[in-house]
Amino acid sequence: MHAPGKADDALALAASHHLLLAHGLAVEAMEGEDAVGITLNLQPTTPASDETADVLAARRADLHMNAYYLDPIHGRGYPDELVEFYRSVTDMAFVRDGDLEAIARSCDVLGVNYYRRFTVTADPGSREAEELPGSLGAWSIVPEGVAVTEMGWPVEPEVLTELLMWVHREYAPPRILITENGAAYEDVVGADDRIDDTARVAYLRDHVRAALRAKEAGVPFEGISSGRCSTTSSGRRGIRGASVWCTSTSRRRCVYPS
Repeated sequence: MHAPGKADDALALAASHHLLLAHGLAVEAMEGEDAVGITLNLQPTTPASDETADVLAARRADLHMNAYYLDPIHGRGYPDELVEFYRSVTDMAFVRDGDLEAIARSCDVLGVNYYRRFTVTADPGSREAEELPGSLGAWSIVPEGVAVTEMGWPVEPEVLTELLMWVHREYAPPRILITENGAAYEDVVGADDRIDDTARVAYLRDHVRAALRAKEAGVPFEGISSGRCSTTSSGRRGIRGASVWCTSTSRRRCVYPS
């Protein structure tokens, strides 16, 4: 959980709305400047089975994590299905006249952060699972046989191709950049401070290839960047997506092969 450490669905929905509103007002203020856009942390979902409960849980997760942001910036307002789902939590009164029009101001580019897909179940049972935010009654599991990063995130580069093609087909942004992508793996540092970065090299290579496949299929994909540029620790979970290592002893900076 990030600061300020609150877990409140109504406040989260309102905060997300005001982030989008701030974006729309910024687009207006920057009219006539260089290309202006927005970056979204898109998180594809798929049901863990054909069971109705899993399908509905995956649908709610997709609306909550993706459509709640993509729809309004493309002039569609908030998804009716999600608004109805949260009716007992909020009446969405924080959406004022003119807000949706401001949010929907045309952008030149869409930035996409992509790290993983969520395979969603409504009943994790005894399986290891991660509860998804938003009181959705949805949990994410790792499909059998799928490789994972050190953080336990599934590695599915083909999903990036599918995601880019879906965004292009459904929303047609004029330009798409992948603004974050990367993976955390255990750092193996030799006596000469050289790093064995084989897993991350393979991860990035496969995701670049996946993005290029989408470009070949007609997606206006223009570039990709890794998620972080530096780190000072290898012991803290979740921060090893970097490209530069600063050793804790010599303070020597070592560039990851990736």
